[in-house]
Amino acid sequence: MGEADSRFDDIDYSVADSGAVVVDEAAAWFEATPSEPIQAGDHFLVLLALQSISSDTDRAPLLFFRSKFAGVRHA
Repeated sequence: MGEADSRFDDIDYSVADSGAVVVDEAAAWFEATPSEPIQAGDHFLVLLALQSISSDTDRAPLLFFRSKFAGVRHA
């Protein structure tokens, strides 16, 4: 198994009653229902129908920019 295949092995998560997978300690999360995959060239497109949005305003967001993770600091 390559590095990309195991990069989420140490991430704690929960499964909501709806079946949605929620990353523990996330600042925000969305529950959505996926459509059937639509072939788009050599890829597939899956549209999501948003069911609910939740957030924990006590948590700072995580930023992913230029292939790196960073925190957000207030000035």
